[in-house]
Amino acid sequence: MLRKKQDPLFIKNIRLGAKVLLVAEGILFAVSYGIWYRMNTSRDFRLYMHNNYSSILEGYYKLGETLSSDSRPISIRQLDLQLPSNYSVNNSESFKKRQAIVEALRRAAEDKEPMYRQTKEQIDARRAEDPTKKKP
Repeated sequence: MLRKKQDPLFIKNIRLGAKVLLVAEGILFAVSYGIWYRMNTSRDFRLYMHNNYSSILEGYYKLGETLSSDSRPISIRQLDLQLPSNYSVNNSESFKKRQAIVEALRRAAEDKEPMYRQTKEQIDARRAEDPTKKKP
């Protein structure tokens, strides 16, 4: 019977190293894409990056200006610089919505009776008491 010739140990190590490198590169690409996506879609996240990691934000702006093919008169960098001086993450509309949801969940958790067992009148009365709801 013919014996299969084994690969030398350094060949096995090179293959293993290449696999590890490929997986690490994939993970780093996914993380960098996630950060880019958040910077591209969230002004609050860009403000956070400006306050904590300004060099990364500067690279984001330069990449966007280099790759941008449209000739818009104003860039994202200029829009971000036009933020009011009192703007903060806590003043944003999305933060206020999240706080209202958390408050509503807290009040619902404090109720003795679950909402599905309440009558329509009880639910309407509770909505009338809620200051975060707009009245129709």
